[in-house]
Amino acid sequence: MEAWGGNAAVVGEWIGTDNYSGSSTEVTCTNGDVIPAEYSIYTKESWVFVLKANGTYYEVYDSEYNALDYEASAANCEATYGETMFENDKYDGNWAFNEEDGTLTVIDFKYTDLLDPANNEVYESGDVYFSGVAVDVSANQLILTEQGESTTFTRR
Repeated sequence: MEAWGGNAAVVGEWIGTDNYSGSSTEVTCTNGDVIPAEYSIYTKESWVFVLKANGTYYEVYDSEYNALDYEASAANCEATYGETMFENDKYDGNWAFNEEDGTLTVIDFKYTDLLDPANNEVYESGDVYFSGVAVDVSANQLILTEQGESTTFTRR
């Protein structure tokens, strides 16, 4: 296992630019027609990913969205969305950078539901968030790539 922390280029406060908006599906209507629909319509999305020089990290998601109501959409044959849902989650843990292969590993040790503390969790042995993901830091961007999928962050 690498020591916690590492490459100073990845240290900082990063704003996630990936989001769930734009993820679509198809709904088969009760009349047999098929319509395209977004899984969710986001009205607010904030994703902050902070890597500290001491090897600790935290991440905060804050979003509001309306999820697709499949039954109503199928019945009406038009995309219909339910009530507004809220998420405000924080993860705390540690990170390590492998200099040899340029990869990042992030382990969560604590989950905090900022809306409902009854859902809070502590992971005594840690919970792998990222394991050996490729890292590219250029200009003001941090790009993490895992199995061909990239997540882009912009330095705050």
